[in-house]
Amino acid sequence: MIKNLLLLIYLFVFTFSFSQQIKIDSLSLVYKEATNDSVKAKILSDMVIQAYSYDLELAKKLNDSLVSFSQGKSKKYLSQGLRMQGTFFLLEGKYDLSMASYQKGLKIAKSIKDYELEASINSNLGTFYGRKQMPDSAIFYYKKSIEIILKNNLKTNNLINPYINLGITISRQNSLE
Repeated sequence: MIKNLLLLIYLFVFTFSFSQQIKIDSLSLVYKEATNDSVKAKILSDMVIQAYSYDLELAKKLNDSLVSFSQGKSKKYLSQGLRMQGTFFLLEGKYDLSMASYQKGLKIAKSIKDYELEASINSNLGTFYGRKQMPDSAIFYYKKSIEIILKNNLKTNNLINPYINLGITISRQNSLE
């Protein structure tokens, strides 16, 4: 029974990783053929997202390419790349670099009025402060993210992460209301 379960889990993980790699390979081919810079930046962004779930090192390399490529070509994807860069630095415990990336990305998102990206980066800042054991700051940024989403009538599913993280942060303070 346990052997069968382990085999099933192994096959699922292998199949998932394999399918993610196929998606990245397909996107890579489309990227090579694309001539429009915005399309290329979008493809690089999609590749980062695909790689993030199974190969962080590959995702970091692709994201570095996204940031480099987007400089002077796409503020939206530069901001998104900086957001992901902040997340990678946060995962590595490089807090100063993480904050710098988030702040640069947020400044760009605000300048182009990309509210979805602005809300996402604010949520990331909430996570940043949560990891730094600064719950009041984490709560502030989660609430800011939620406020941006509601004020700008963004997709409801954008509310899931900031609300969950806000709830977790508040519950850790023994304030269950």
